Amino acid sequence: MHLVIATIALLTVFASQALALTCGVGEKTEFGASFNPVLKIKPNTGGTRVDHGQSFTVQSVRLQLSLRAPDKPIDGFVVIRDKYFRVLATITPADFKGDSGGYGVSRWTGRLPALHEIYLELATNEPGDIHLEVNRGTATPSASAETRLFSVIGAQPAWARLSEIHEVGPRRAGYAVGMLLTGETAAPGAPASPTWCCSGAMITSSLFLTNWHCGGSGGIEADYWTQAVCNQAIIDLGWNAAVGTDPQDAPIGLSQQVGCQHVVAKDRRLDYAILRVGAIIGPGGISGTPIPATINAAPVSEGDVYVVHHAQCQPKLVSKNCRIQNAALPAWTGPDAPALNATPNFSHNCDTEPGSSGGPVFNTSRELIGIHHAGFDRDADCKPIDPRVNKAIGMNAIMQHLEKQYPSIRREIKARGFNEFR
Repeated sequence: MHLVIATIALLTVFASQALALTCGVGEKTEFGASFNPVLKIKPNTGGTRVDHGQSFTVQSVRLQLSLRAPDKPIDGFVVIRDKYFRVLATITPADFKGDSGGYGVSRWTGRLPALHEIYLELATNEPGDIHLEVNRGTATPSASAETRLFSVIGAQPAWARLSEIHEVGPRRAGYAVGMLLTGETAAPGAPASPTWCCSGAMITSSLFLTNWHCGGSGGIEADYWTQAVCNQAIIDLGWNAAVGTDPQDAPIGLSQQVGCQHVVAKDRRLDYAILRVGAIIGPGGISGTPIPATINAAPVSEGDVYVVHHAQCQPKLVSKNCRIQNAALPAWTGPDAPALNATPNFSHNCDTEPGSSGGPVFNTSRELIGIHHAGFDRDADCKPIDPRVNKAIGMNAIMQHLEKQYPSIRREIKARGFNEFR
């Protein structure tokens, strides 16, 4: 999700950025919607259809499920299938147990293919008051409907699908990159709420780095990256496309999804958030351990860079043959107190679009040196202001902030060691 209008509204920004408030472009990148089906499914009823209620063509659905049952071992399973009785996933009661041993944990599934509808069954012969609840859901299309060109240098975007380039460096750097999907929570019986996409990168095998502004859409800072937003967030490290497929085709079925468990660090000024991620239930979960990026936390200097990202929620892209333009820029919130890093940002001329926010910026040694977070400055008529450059937050500033505000997380990142994947 690019630097969004709603996010800018709650910040004190430079005059040129504040003018973007009147622009009709550059808002968050909507990608589907959340819904609340309010279903309670009793055992052995033959299947209950999940109605997502969307008018667009839904490619996949995610469901938040919970099991209500006595606190005892239960023999049985949840079946998720399509209308042709093809099983999409099976889930055991143990998946819903919390640390206390009871069945009080709500769990999100991975993306379920929804072209042939989705049905749920609770198969168990256990006595007692047992039922499955569908608390919430998200429905997503194959691609974002937004096609505007907002922060590209030329007439057409100078990026390519990562699966179709030949350079080994960017392709290997892309192992760590994922598309983040989250959104607002739909209240029971309320109209669908929007969901959106961003980009980001694994920085350890269980920590995912993205933008702070990707965690909300309103004007209240406290509403960004709440536990509810985290619970709804999923990261797909395999949102990629097969070589030779049409640009409008959906990503191939090889999915590598993890879910947000906790937000362990965040900062509005530096526009970053770090999520603790873990396994999901159902199909699409990652097999093995995520591969983290190699971090270079030295001060940024001018040089060649590339960005791996999910502009417009597309399969993994790379914008290359670009450079850092200014290695030291003020934070997007404006001038800072002397005690703070006065120039945590840098500018680059890699093409980006809404959905690229959080996309890692790599140097030619395949080292993560920053994360993209903002597009071109605009005038009162919403026209780009020269120089037309995009902005990123340096890893140097992020790591310094972690050292001061989240030392245990900083030690965890350092202790993991990033050079083994170089």
